[in-house]
Amino acid sequence: MIVLFVAAPPCPDFSKIRDDAPGSAGPEGQKFTQYCAFVNKIEEQIPHKRVGHLVENVLMAKGEADHFSSRLDCQAVACDSADLGLINRPRLWWSRINWSKIRSSPWTGHRLKWGKAQKFHRVYDDGPRQDASQLDLGEFKLHHTVENQSARIPCLTTPAPDEAGRAAPRKLRGRIPPEQRSRWMQDNRCFAPWQYADHAMVYGPAGEPTVPSADMKEQFHQLPAQFTKATGCLSVLDTECWPTGGILVRRANYFRIFF
Repeated sequence: MIVLFVAAPPCPDFSKIRDDAPGSAGPEGQKFTQYCAFVNKIEEQIPHKRVGHLVENVLMAKGEADHFSSRLDCQAVACDSADLGLINRPRLWWSRINWSKIRSSPWTGHRLKWGKAQKFHRVYDDGPRQDASQLDLGEFKLHHTVENQSARIPCLTTPAPDEAGRAAPRKLRGRIPPEQRSRWMQDNRCFAPWQYADHAMVYGPAGEPTVPSADMKEQFHQLPAQFTKATGCLSVLDTECWPTGGILVRRANYFRIFF
């Protein structure tokens, strides 16, 4: 028997979309530290139980990630939903899996493939891939490079917290293509600039580019359309929240196999 702690602490203070991201010192980042203290206290009270952890967050500064690895007595590895088909979503996952003993993929039995994502070890998922034909986009289509899987939809962000919109990260300033910048500005900089790139758009019958709807974004994350919608509320994909199914559940199941 294993006692498994599963969590996804808030990520805004660690996200590299912000040039001034405060990390664990920020009000949201502190919640990750508080979570560590919470589970540490519980674990101390059940020394006779086998304990595991599965914690997800964005790719953050290496020092911050190492800090949480130490607090949880875990190792962080990077995964990306790009392996699963249509959308990029690189994330860190902390666990106590002894990766040095894992030789093969749980899906195919093939040798486990490793790489690097920034400064982190990255494990590849060679399981079943999502295909554009599985989506219900109505009269819209994905960009042809996403349909043929030569490109991926960029990682989605939540909307800007206020009417001022999202500023471009410093590394993108002056480097956003004119058409992409025009779409971003026309949408009041609601999302990160990369969400207005050609391959991030869906296209109507006349070929006009449109920002994907919440229903579409759910499907990109392998959720049914309107899965996160509640009566009288916007979809969580239109708010400051994220869904907890689809790709996240599949990734959790991938790790669970190794426990």
